[in-house]
Amino acid sequence: MLQVVRAQRKRRAQEEAAQRAAQAAERAAEQERREAEQRALVAEEQRLAAERRERIAEERRLAAARAEHLASLRKWEYRVELVETAPAGSWQLFPKGEVDALQKRLTALGADGWELVAYGPSPLTLGRPAGALPDQLAFFKREVRREADEPRALS
Repeated sequence: MLQVVRAQRKRRAQEEAAQRAAQAAERAAEQERREAEQRALVAEEQRLAAERRERIAEERRLAAARAEHLASLRKWEYRVELVETAPAGSWQLFPKGEVDALQKRLTALGADGWELVAYGPSPLTLGRPAGALPDQLAFFKREVRREADEPRALS
């Protein structure tokens, strides 16, 4: 009977050892699973951070390209001149002397870089008698000079 008891104790000890080994293996497997999850999380965070860096770099490239494009666009300034018409009832819109003066004025503006882009009747009729011909408006534009260009005085 002593041998039976010893055999039972030995078997019980083996079973307990096997159970402890199984629990240790389960703990080790659980620990490995947690570490694998942690590595996967770290890898995902690194991937997302790399994507963010790439997106920021692309946004910076686009902003630089946009700024370069805007800087390359031609810039314009505009000017409006009022040309008074002859009094009502005149058969000629501008008398000869006025035409010469207008031509000299347009030539001077052209020499200063102004280009006539539109010409037409003024919608402003304040102070004009009824039936009077409207004054004319002349619209000019010229390219704004860059800082590297020589300064231009407004005339």
